Amino acid sequence: MASRQAKNKPIACPECCPLRFGRHSLLPPNMRLPAFWGEKWAAGATEQTTKTDPAQADVKGKILEFAWRMKKQGYSESTVIGRTKLLRILVKRGANLLDPESVKDVIAKQTWSEGRKELAVEAYSSFLQMIGGNWNPPKYRRIEKLPFIPTEAEIDQLIAGCGKKMSAFLQLLKETAARAGEAWNLQWADIDFVNRTIRISPEKGSSPRIFKVSSKLLAMLSMLPKTSTRVFGGLSPKRICKILPKVKKIIGR
Repeated sequence: MASRQAKNKPIACPECCPLRFGRHSLLPPNMRLPAFWGEKWAAGATEQTTKTDPAQADVKGKILEFAWRMKKQGYSESTVIGRTKLLRILVKRGANLLDPESVKDVIAKQTWSEGRKELAVEAYSSFLQMIGGNWNPPKYRRIEKLPFIPTEAEIDQLIAGCGKKMSAFLQLLKETAARAGEAWNLQWADIDFVNRTIRISPEKGSSPRIFKVSSKLLAMLSMLPKTSTRVFGGLSPKRICKILPKVKKIIGR
């Protein structure tokens, strides 16, 4: 009896996967997998975990330490995310962060723009400073280009194509010309719904500003859920960078 119960007991897939194996799975019968498959899968996952390269684990730890150091030094959220992302990309493409020549070689091989390579050099220079290293950084000079300025109709079309929170975020940028990081850090206390003003806290050396905004923007903001002190708390800079290109493609069809 005990052996039968053990045989029929569903086996939880590692990493909190919703898939369950065995007779009592919530999946339809034709989609269930035998229990021993779950055991083999779990054993394989455990084996893979034990084979993690200690050097790689140390590098990941250093990058996390670097991110926390920048946070403590007052760097903006976008800078912390941007620099750590570049370091992870360099590691993924073969760079050894403890060997400056290796990093220099990987950056040189990328098809990035001069500006992005310059940002990668800045990120690694800052990382080296944290671990007490030094290097002779390569010199990349970004080419200044005139920005593409869309028409107001195109901006409105982009805003209309986004979800509720992203639309409010973009409308705020349109009316205040705030930096993305400044808008992302906007708090509910910064909005005066009575006098129709929004107070922007500075970022990257700019000055604090107060803007008179439209009733349209205030209405969009009032419809957002107040789940935190920040208006756009659930909308990270990383997510913004992922959403906008997708919306542009949809609108361009």
